[in-house]
Amino acid sequence: MAQSLEETLVLVTADKKLDRDRGLAELNRKVSNANPNEMQAIETSLARFMQDSTAGWETHQGALLAAKLVVANHLSSDPFAAELRVHALHELNNTEARVRLAAGKVVA
Repeated sequence: MAQSLEETLVLVTADKKLDRDRGLAELNRKVSNANPNEMQAIETSLARFMQDSTAGWETHQGALLAAKLVVANHLSSDPFAAELRVHALHELNNTEARVRLAAGKVVA
């Protein structure tokens, strides 16, 4: 069953790892078929998740991994890729090891 972008992003930032993994797999399918407007919506949502200082570590980890997926597929805009790199460098100091690992994957 196809999910909406909002449902997919909720999964990407979910508390359970299994849900985050399912969300990343679904997002990978969505970005491979996305038009420019859909990619802009994905970038905007991921940027919002990455900048949310009140969100839990799961949200930050999921947003970093999802943004990495978008950038790695060469589907993102240059400003988004630059913003992701800055955010990932900042997250290397996160108190949660899993977020630091995700940030390291982005930077590498």
